[in-house]
Amino acid sequence: MDSEDEDSYALVRDLSRLVLTLGVTMKLITTIVRPEVLPEVKAALFRAGITGITLSRVSGHGGEHEIVSQYRGTTLVMEFMRK
Repeated sequence: MDSEDEDSYALVRDLSRLVLTLGVTMKLITTIVRPEVLPEVKAALFRAGITGITLSRVSGHGGEHEIVSQYRGTTLVMEFMRK
């Protein structure tokens, strides 16, 4: 687990404590979570009493190089990767 994952867990844990102890209601949480971490984040949110969730698959570009490949004589450049 890297530091980003640890920060995500800490954020969900702190938000959960805030909701449970202070009775604070939250209207919107927007976050980007890797698919392999989603079950744990979802479970933490449900434990905190947050039962509504909307998911979107996203693609992005940054930090990696473009992938250039050939398909049937045509050059393909993959600029956006599934995140």
